[in-house]
Amino acid sequence: MASLNQMAETLAEREGRQFSNPFQEEMKALIHINRSKLVRNTLERNRGDRVFFRQYFEVPMIVVNKSELPGFPNLPLMRTECKLPNPLRANGIVFDYIGSADKLSTFQLFTEQHEVIPALNAQYTGKKLKGLWLNNYIYVFGTLNLPYIGGAAIFDDVRAIADFKCNCGTTPCYDDDMEYPVPRDIQRDIIASILATELRQPSSMTDKQVQVDASEETKEPHRS
Repeated sequence: MASLNQMAETLAEREGRQFSNPFQEEMKALIHINRSKLVRNTLERNRGDRVFFRQYFEVPMIVVNKSELPGFPNLPLMRTECKLPNPLRANGIVFDYIGSADKLSTFQLFTEQHEVIPALNAQYTGKKLKGLWLNNYIYVFGTLNLPYIGGAAIFDDVRAIADFKCNCGTTPCYDDDMEYPVPRDIQRDIIASILATELRQPSSMTDKQVQVDASEETKEPHRS
């Protein structure tokens, strides 16, 4: 797959502005915007495609005072050490997975405070760990022994999740020379969309296009 810099350079070359750093930064912003739009449209058509876009993460947990959530039962309380970026708004799903870092235990996650208290007191499921997504933190009730939690989601801004994973974890920091995390067909659609709308240029298969993965394409068998 191509990097963000490669995609921006392709667009800049089409405008004859490949040596303009400000223009390439503008193209990068448009790439991010179009990525969110195209991914959301793809998911609304086919929810099963979420598997191709979701990103996994681990985040450290800290013990917090119960005063952070007034009115809740007197239970042990932990929350993520760092704020999480906003997930992409699609399919009515916030997170695809929230649970143990080893992915063996799923937590019941709520997004509304008024839903959590009855669930904590439920007769049969009250002992299962429950979480609350609030103000970009995830709170977990009923334990003080949870060094990390794991999660998976499709995030609205790839830069934000990259910064989060770098600053709040052990993942190497993302930069614009790394592969841009969308499938190759979506990369091509992003380029075509920007050419047709913002730059108002026709997209032609005979023109120079971004090389999304030349090494893999050369491995494909010849078809007559």
